Amino acid sequence: MKRVLLVVAVGILALGGTVGTRAWVEISRSISEDPLVWEPAIRAFEEQDRQVPPPASPVVFVGSSSIRLWDTLAEDMAPLVTLRRGFGGAKVGDVTHFADRIVSRYRPRAVVIFVGANDMGSALGNVPKTPERLLELTRELVARLRAADAALPIYWLAIKPTTTDASRWKRGRVLNGLVAAWAETEPGVHFVDANAELFGKEGAADGSKLMIDGIHLNDAGYAVWAPPIRERLLADLGGEAR
Repeated sequence: MKRVLLVVAVGILALGGTVGTRAWVEISRSISEDPLVWEPAIRAFEEQDRQVPPPASPVVFVGSSSIRLWDTLAEDMAPLVTLRRGFGGAKVGDVTHFADRIVSRYRPRAVVIFVGANDMGSALGNVPKTPERLLELTRELVARLRAADAALPIYWLAIKPTTTDASRWKRGRVLNGLVAAWAETEPGVHFVDANAELFGKEGAADGSKLMIDGIHLNDAGYAVWAPPIRERLLADLGGEAR
């Protein structure tokens, strides 16, 4: 935990000024259990939609910063038509709260979800949830999405390994197993593990694929994370809109 806090503190100090302040605001939001702290981000999506109408029947990628920072998503998933709706340090409950506004309103062809890591992080002020509780919250998110579209294909991306937060990754491995087992029994819910190339020779996370915080993917990380996700979606959905 101390190492995680040190990395975060050094990063914020290095940013300095307005950028550093914004980073600290986002961190404070990421440890909050109140979804409403993300209302400005959701309104920004809605304003973006007013200015540039979203595509019809996209594959919506939703979740936390690993989706938000995925700048090459459209190119990486082509010819699938995608829409990126990742925001800050979102938790599972945050995505559930805003599901109608960031997923269902687009009448998506499918939804790809990466969320849960922030629920388990050991950042100062965060209260980590157990993998069992996160499975319950994941089921609630799926139920919310299914209330709008009972046939919606849902793809849940495995929690990624880290080099700086051992407790997060320990819980993440357990959660991956729980969601994978549950998805086997839940029609239309698919567990996708795209982590194979994020590990080094010793079985630990490969730091060369991660940013300085040891948690988020860098360009090299996205380059190896994307292909198995794309291959699975193309195999299941094909390249044409429904």
